[in-house]
Amino acid sequence: MRRVLSRSPKRCPSAVVSPRRAFLLLSGLLFLLLFTRYVSVSDHLHSAGTWIRRRLGWEKDVMAECSQRLSSALAQSKVPSNTKDIFSLLLATLSDRSKEQYFDWMTSQPYRITHSYQIEQILKNKDEFPCSTPGRLKVALCAMQSSMGPFMQEWIMHYVILGVQKIFIISNNDAWPEYAQGALEPFIGAGVVEIYPPNNNGYPQTEFYQICHKENAKNFDWIGNFDLDEYLMPYRPFMESYQSSKIGELICIPDFLRNYEQFGGVVAPWRRMHSSGVPRHNFSMLFFEQYKFFSNETYPLVKTFYNTKYGGWPTHQHKGTFVDSRPVVNPAGREEMLKEDHVIRNDTSAYHYEHMELRHFWGSSWISDIYVKLCGDTPERKFFMDVRAQQFFDSFAVTSDSQVTVLPNAYLKKLRRALRMPPS
Repeated sequence: MRRVLSRSPKRCPSAVVSPRRAFLLLSGLLFLLLFTRYVSVSDHLHSAGTWIRRRLGWEKDVMAECSQRLSSALAQSKVPSNTKDIFSLLLATLSDRSKEQYFDWMTSQPYRITHSYQIEQILKNKDEFPCSTPGRLKVALCAMQSSMGPFMQEWIMHYVILGVQKIFIISNNDAWPEYAQGALEPFIGAGVVEIYPPNNNGYPQTEFYQICHKENAKNFDWIGNFDLDEYLMPYRPFMESYQSSKIGELICIPDFLRNYEQFGGVVAPWRRMHSSGVPRHNFSMLFFEQYKFFSNETYPLVKTFYNTKYGGWPTHQHKGTFVDSRPVVNPAGREEMLKEDHVIRNDTSAYHYEHMELRHFWGSSWISDIYVKLCGDTPERKFFMDVRAQQFFDSFAVTSDSQVTVLPNAYLKKLRRALRMPPS
């Protein structure tokens, strides 16, 4: 008789999860949430982690919160009703995802300069771009890369063709964004840009300026500190003691500064530009060509070129100390007030705009202003958000208080040529 082996009945899996398994699942979920929060991962994984964190109440939609504050500022502003309706619709669409999509679009724009030899050819073309001729004063800039990355090449080229020999740039992010690295590589290869490694804690702007000045003062005659939305426009010195070369309407920066060598520094007065009604930036046009309107309001803030011979260095992005107490002047040659060794702009007349101005493109396109200037990620922007929002909306409310800048068209043709852009 055949022996039949008895089989034990199959056990159904327990519906109760063991404490060990529950601990492992929760640990894995927590690791996923933290990993997608602080480490660069794929867009889908990052979005999944963000969605879960918001569902759990661990993370807010920053743009949605910012949109509420902007809507409140808009309601109190004097923006014309038709423009106010447009802004209301725009603010209703703001979210962290829409901000990500906007920056994805911006950073996907092709670089205008792709090889260092293109820059080297420009520097060798002394007839068309004479500011790099040997024997001039050595001029350097210190700058912090923030949200202007996609526009870096235009900003750098502006200063390169006007005779700035070296630009030192640092990122205020924990690491250099990939798009910024790609934009800078040709200029690094040509020897006109040098990058400082990012500080994991984020360099305060003033601290970087101080380090940059102290480390490089011995190699340059003048050092200035300008942001990537500030374009210096040197027209003519208050007394032209030396022959100057020009590119279109603008004087070479080293030639301009040579007329101020007896001073400890020369301040560049701000001319605050605003969005000029441009909803979204057009990458086939220059900044100068798109944003032409400026406010008539006079700003007491300045940026300074420091004469390294007299030991001046910045104590703030808008202030500086001058060891030998050499006078600091505005472009018209008028001495500026030194209060506790700090530059305080006391001559607020518009006269010295005829000599030099610093076009500060605080406002560019509407959407860029909202995402970058108003709803940015830095503590400073969050602190000043309400003030900036009021300024932003005021620029649309007052039309009689704005003027159109005179475009240096001959210079802009050469800038477009240097950037390999077709004629406008």
